Amino acid sequence: MEDRPDANAPGRIDGRALGGGPGGTERIMADASGNDGSVGSAKARLERLRSLRVFPEADRRAKRAIAQLMRPLGKAVRGRAKVAEAWFAVAPEAIADEVSIEGPKRGLLTLRVAHSAAAHEVGVALRSGLEEALIRAAGVPVRKVRVVVGEGATVSP
Repeated sequence: MEDRPDANAPGRIDGRALGGGPGGTERIMADASGNDGSVGSAKARLERLRSLRVFPEADRRAKRAIAQLMRPLGKAVRGRAKVAEAWFAVAPEAIADEVSIEGPKRGLLTLRVAHSAAAHEVGVALRSGLEEALIRAAGVPVRKVRVVVGEGATVSP
């Protein structure tokens, strides 16, 4: 009885072994491509294909348009972050965590509090010098500070 592997066994194509030995992958590549099957010619074909690859030119107009749209948003985020840092630096701890900062927008800084008692406490603190200290420390143009009552997310430093 002869020890012949099955022609349709896994790892074989049409009775030919797949792999790096004699009659392996190189032979199958030669049969499929019509070349001599040497590794050098396969590399040459691959390099030729790579040289024919064409990459589309990037559309730079979209990049500029997005940058123009993002510029004011970046300024707004940086302005809000600066005001939040200034608020937590100058505000008393008793009222600092009760305030949600909205803005600054057109020189108006809006502080949102949850209830009217907190609005009264923040208003008293602002009138007693906190408003001027906050405007000086903000680092962005703020002319007036307004306190409004309503639910809102708090800003942490």
